Amino acid sequence: MRGNILILSEDAVFARMLELELEAMHFSVQINSAPTARENALILIDLDSASIPEKTGSNARIVGFTRHFEVSQLDAERRCSMILHRPFQMRILREEVALLDATAQEREQHKRDKNNLEIILEGNLLNLGDATLTLRPKEASVISALLANRGKVVSREELSTLIGESSANKTDVHVCYLRRKIATVTERMVIKTVRGQGYKVD
Repeated sequence: MRGNILILSEDAVFARMLELELEAMHFSVQINSAPTARENALILIDLDSASIPEKTGSNARIVGFTRHFEVSQLDAERRCSMILHRPFQMRILREEVALLDATAQEREQHKRDKNNLEIILEGNLLNLGDATLTLRPKEASVISALLANRGKVVSREELSTLIGESSANKTDVHVCYLRRKIATVTERMVIKTVRGQGYKVD
């Protein structure tokens, strides 16, 4: 076994699914055990039903997951190396778990690669790195308008006009749904809110 992974969640079915995935990668997995019982390489925490334990082991990495889109208060101390939004692709978790065996140099390269996320829109298909999302027409219009103005702030009113929406509030709803989809494949905040000004994609 390559290391111990602890899963903290009251969702027994989901925890069992994670356990099977991780055991297939030859990790030793425990569910809802005391974090101090043994040295943990990684702790997976359901932020909807469990709190981050004070003692986790000196080298333990922490990954949180949640059903909620707004996560700023779930990890106020920023102890999680990443927060996944359910439902999430297991590929993302596998990549994070693979880093347990990586050297410090390999982890830094992985971090740089994640920061250089390639964003390509083809029709209603949004390619984010090696992940592909199928978008609704308005969602595709939103990301298309923002990509056309990459690096620039687009006001809510201007964005509404560009996508043919009747109000900025309705446009906000499309942005919210689009962000939720994007969050299933990357923790990066692709669409940024510039307070009092609008939205932008870097």
